[in-house]
Amino acid sequence: ICRRGSGGGGRGTLARTLLALEDGGHRGIPGVEVVRCRAFRLTPRSSSGIFSLDGEVVPFGPLQAWPARHSGYVLGASPLEKV
Repeated sequence: ICRRGSGGGGRGTLARTLLALEDGGHRGIPGVEVVRCRAFRLTPRSSSGIFSLDGEVVPFGPLQAWPARHSGYVLGASPLEKV
């Protein structure tokens, strides 16, 4: 799981992070945390927003997944959080 914490920079940092995902360069960007796991569950703190799973929008709400090797990227943001 690649997690980008809040307060990790502005739009430029987010763009660099997304562009670096393909070759693994995102691991060296400040504010990015890579967490090894067998499964995870994301529970939104707000009642509305957007979840994207490997580029596809999925229903907003608790999301549980079991990542396979080289399976994809999970990104999420609250509508109130500045990205």
